[in-house]
Amino acid sequence: PDSPTPSPPSGTAPRVPALGGTPWSDATATAPALALSCVRDADAQLLAHDLRTDARLRSLRLSASRLSDSAALVLALALRTNHALRELDLMGNALANAAAAALGEALRGGRNTTLAILGLRNNSIADDGAAALADALADNRSLRCLSLARNRLTDACAQSVVALLNANTALRALQLGGNLVGAVPRLAIRAAWDRHAERAAGGVLDLS
Repeated sequence: PDSPTPSPPSGTAPRVPALGGTPWSDATATAPALALSCVRDADAQLLAHDLRTDARLRSLRLSASRLSDSAALVLALALRTNHALRELDLMGNALANAAAAALGEALRGGRNTTLAILGLRNNSIADDGAAALADALADNRSLRCLSLARNRLTDACAQSVVALLNANTALRALQLGGNLVGAVPRLAIRAAWDRHAERAAGGVLDLS
């Protein structure tokens, strides 16, 4: 079964493990966290309403809930005003391109400077959604870990991912495995990842 996305340390993020692998070994293991499954869109909307002004919650995991894009849209709006959440894991839902685009816009530039982990593993995001997300994250400096594994990405996503990696040097973990991305596009993504020495030496890129 999929492991939960790891929770980041408070303040800095010097070493990033593989997404879905070993959790971060840091004091924020005791930080306020909420993990729910089988959540409905209506429940997510209520959570998003509280999240807009919540200053305590550090980790929110809404996995295996079949949440739709409408739930992601309200969560994205909450991220624009929330300055406490460090991890949002939406693994195993029914999120598609609109969700990826909305979450990206919430993280564009300086709109949100605290979220460090975004887990979108095992959803239904395709190339257009990944492109919108990648474009929005180009100038984000807070996100350290992004998982888009087991979605509906193909070779066409490579150009936008490469552009993201060329522009954004803050990412330390990127998970794209389990998609329909061929060998040649994977090589291009790997090359873009390795151009940044610190990221190449201490980060984690999963293309398997």
